[in-house]
Amino acid sequence: MQTQSSKTTVYQTSRGNVISNEGCATIQVEFGNLFLRFDFKGFEAFKQSIDSIDWKRSEAGNEKKPYHRKIFVALQPSGITMAFHREEIEELKKLLDGASIALTAKRLSAQATAYPLN
Repeated sequence: MQTQSSKTTVYQTSRGNVISNEGCATIQVEFGNLFLRFDFKGFEAFKQSIDSIDWKRSEAGNEKKPYHRKIFVALQPSGITMAFHREEIEELKKLLDGASIALTAKRLSAQATAYPLN
């Protein structure tokens, strides 16, 4: 019988939350109607790509396009593109920043407790 590792919310905002298992091997980001699953390295890469968005430039460049949301984030090579308003991007950045800090602390704690005592 396989036991399921416990998952806990590591950080949340009004529009989303980040959940991980004990050792942070699986990290789930729920934001609005998005649900993304990463390992720690993938989560940090996603966070870095969100941090690098120039939302002012994106909004200006897409101003005349007919889309409701003007800031686009492409997940390569999946072909999936997410679209956001400025406020959503700001909150997603806040969610990922807070979660990154909490996940790093959680991973360090898990590593410390797994370290053999001599």
